[in-house]
Amino acid sequence: METLELSTVNRDGHVIVTVRGELNVLTEQQFDAYLTDVCATGSQVVVDLTELTFLDTSGLGVLLRFWRDLGKDGGSLVLAGTRYSTARILWTTGLDKRLPLADDVDQAVTLAGSRPPA
Repeated sequence: METLELSTVNRDGHVIVTVRGELNVLTEQQFDAYLTDVCATGSQVVVDLTELTFLDTSGLGVLLRFWRDLGKDGGSLVLAGTRYSTARILWTTGLDKRLPLADDVDQAVTLAGSRPPA
């Protein structure tokens, strides 16, 4: 079975969600439920994908929905530590040009504070 570990810290008014493992059809419901709880506590969200090992369209769909929903309400969702080798689907779909991507969490926090809503 695929494993997904999620953890959260608050930093400078942002909620940082760290993802470890795979975001796919087997783990998307766990991830969706977790982000639902996280977004109830903050509207500036950084998803740290540094330790992500795989992302498919199911996981990407969850990220897209939260990015749109947070943006509608004046919040933001920024992806940090995204790598082509583990999240190739972002580049394949062209979403790397739409979704806010940052090299690391520090850059993502800065970007989240300066980004207009989706």
